Amino acid sequence: MQRVDAFPFDDALFCGREGAGHLLLCAKTGHTIEKPREVKAVYPSPFSKHLLVSARTLDLHLPFGTRLGKIERTTFAELDCCFSDSEILITESGGAVRCFNLSPLALLWTHTPKAGSHFLNLCFSQSLSCFVGVRWHYKDSTNPGKHIIHLDPRSGTVLKELPVGTPGYHEFCLAGSHVFTSNFHLFNVETGKVMRGFGHPKTDDHAA
Repeated sequence: MQRVDAFPFDDALFCGREGAGHLLLCAKTGHTIEKPREVKAVYPSPFSKHLLVSARTLDLHLPFGTRLGKIERTTFAELDCCFSDSEILITESGGAVRCFNLSPLALLWTHTPKAGSHFLNLCFSQSLSCFVGVRWHYKDSTNPGKHIIHLDPRSGTVLKELPVGTPGYHEFCLAGSHVFTSNFHLFNVETGKVMRGFGHPKTDDHAA
């Protein structure tokens, strides 16, 4: 499996891998609830039963299986999606970040990152009351690092930009207050500082 997504308000897990069948499983028993057709990924909201379903189009569901509307793609693939309690934020490969109102489903704003960069990860930081994202300069060999970007939820204005000095993968955690990296570093999203470094589990005490 390449991805497992939990539905916060339903007893279900979406499981799958690229180019293969996907399953909706009961989280308690592991039994198959459904085999969704043409669904590549789902992005559940932590605030409600809203989900973004990635298929031929990007479809907003409430709950899963009931489509409220669709969002047309601007590039060939989305990279990530996140929710606040009233908005949905989407980033696409080589494209802009777009924010939509959930009800009605309408475009609120678009943030276009610097040329040669896009956002890999998105989250709504509950402690900061703003959207946060990891921006990567994929075309700039002189500036290969990643940055944590704070975005105003109503306008898309950049509120803060912080360098993240470690390579590898980054995932938001703890309600968007921290970023955990594949190099076992825990960053504070507000300050960009390393809060803790974990040893590799093969050589340390498995604390990570």
